[in-house]
This record gives sequence, C-alpha cells and structure tokens, in this order.
Amino acid sequence: MNKTLKIVRLYHRVSQKELADQLGITAAHLCGIEKGNKKPSLELLSKYAEYFKLPLSSLIYFTEHADSAEGRRPISRKAIDMLDWIERATRI
Repeated sequence: MNKTLKIVRLYHRVSQKELADQLGITAAHLCGIEKGNKKPSLELLSKYAEYFKLPLSSLIYFTEHADSAEGRRPISRKAIDMLDWIERATRI
C-alpha cells in the first residue's frame, strides 16, 4: 500500500505537507505511511481516494495484487512500475 500511495502522490506532484493538510494528518504520519512504518485506516484511504479523484477500489486493487504471487496479477505490478517510471522521468 505504501508504494502505491506514494506514487499516486508524486505522480500528481503534491507534497507530503500539502496532502497531509488535506487529509487532516501530520506530514510525519504521512511519511510513516509512505515508508511502510504505519498502516492507513480505511477512512484515511477514502480521503486519499477522494482527494485524487480515484475510486477507493482501485487503490485497494493495485495494492492487493501488486505483491501477489508471481503471475497472478502481473498487470497491477506493471501499472505501479509504470507510474513510478513516469514520476522519475518527469523529474529530469
């Protein structure tokens, strides 16, 4: 979940501080979520999805299937990798 949430935030070029303010949490808490040290609540995921105008089910789908057994849902992993690549490429 942490990588998916971070990539979506970076893809939209939103700072941790800005997003944390919109979600009603501290930047430190968001940082912990993105590093995988904290787990987001369903309520927080709903706010996240609403802020980025994404279906909550999409966030959950990509998270559940990105790390699933090899070959079960490779498209999820590829989609996350592609977003990550786009984000890195646009920083140059």
